[in-house]
Amino acid sequence: KVKAGEMPPNQLSGINNVMMAIEEFLKKEILRNENRSIKFKIFPIGKTGGLTDDKLDLYISVAQRGKFHGNVNPNETLKVIKTFIDRYLKKQKEIDVATEMVKRSPDVTAYEITVPITFKEMVSEISQEEVDAEVEGAEAAIDASKAKLKAAQASMKNTIKQSKEKIKAAKAQPIDESIGYTFGVGDIVKNKNASCPHNGSMGVVKKLMDLPNDMGTIVMYTVTNKGATYKPGDVLAKTMDQLVPIQKPDGA
Repeated sequence: KVKAGEMPPNQLSGINNVMMAIEEFLKKEILRNENRSIKFKIFPIGKTGGLTDDKLDLYISVAQRGKFHGNVNPNETLKVIKTFIDRYLKKQKEIDVATEMVKRSPDVTAYEITVPITFKEMVSEISQEEVDAEVEGAEAAIDASKAKLKAAQASMKNTIKQSKEKIKAAKAQPIDESIGYTFGVGDIVKNKNASCPHNGSMGVVKKLMDLPNDMGTIVMYTVTNKGATYKPGDVLAKTMDQLVPIQKPDGA
């Protein structure tokens, strides 16, 4: 309908506003954020029957924690979706956004969110050139979002590949456990705690945080292997005593 020019101007403008809100949200809140516990799907034109000439029931599903989606956090994801609605969707000028309806779900979807949107009436008719510009803008926004997401996924795959190569090279080196060792950013570590649900996970250290009152150090690492409770790309945080290096420090 968009390409055939059969879409009413207020509907076209409204959907374009929705797409611009989604693009800005993904760019500022998701692609820059390495939090792998956030998982959701946005359906820009809603479910079947959710789009009419003057309104749209935007549909968003939040993934359930479990074996299908790994270490996701539905409640944290719900907060992120609330940010999308309040900061990005409601500021668009050509749509009126009503209060969202949140429904809990017992299956692989933790929450189903419906956002009622009304397309504002156009004050005056627009020319075919303006319609074409709206169509071009909407299509460009979709293409840009796809390109950015594809680039981010390619970057993550490249990082995981390089880390796996480091792990492969490191496994060939003997480790002298009698030498004291302090973890550093970029090091490769493995979870040795047999009672930990993430035992056996390996990854690259990305951050160290000292606990107060000399209680120890927390090590955050990006997972590069796959297990029942973890997968490549997850970020885990463990105390230093649960981890062992699988590569000698430089110069050792």
